[in-house]
Amino acid sequence: GATLFCIFLLPQEAAWPLFNHAIRGEMIVFPLAYLTVGSLAQLMLQKMRFEDGLLESDNRFQIFFENAPIGIAIVRGMAEFLNVNAMFETIMGRTKEQMRGLDWFSVVHPDDRASMIEGTGAFFSGKINDYRGVFRIFRPDGETIWAYILVAAIDLSTPRDQAQYYLLVE
Repeated sequence: GATLFCIFLLPQEAAWPLFNHAIRGEMIVFPLAYLTVGSLAQLMLQKMRFEDGLLESDNRFQIFFENAPIGIAIVRGMAEFLNVNAMFETIMGRTKEQMRGLDWFSVVHPDDRASMIEGTGAFFSGKINDYRGVFRIFRPDGETIWAYILVAAIDLSTPRDQAQYYLLVE
């Protein structure tokens, strides 16, 4: 802006070549550069806000997960317990480490296994999106407890044999 104004103070024969050269920078290049830099800065600010929101959301989920009054596990397949909360450990009478690799059917009462096999088979084949049932569970101390179990897929677009799902027990 100021450069163009100063050019008009020069004699016409000297001003025109300078004006012609300066106009490219002042009126074309610089505005495009300012627009690009401004857009990038705005995108970076939006990205930072989005990441802050994700972090806050993740923190809320972790607090909810750990303090939920029901047992929650994130599981893949029938035996890969990826994460369990404290209430799940309490209900099952097993620690997170003891749950890893545990054959789920080995802790279900024999009279309830057929029903669980049928329901989980329908869930893993994709015929149903969630599965619910009441089963007797064996705890390591020998106690048998009744548990309401809900199995729900986290992402319906993932093949069930690879998908993670929530296992809720109360």
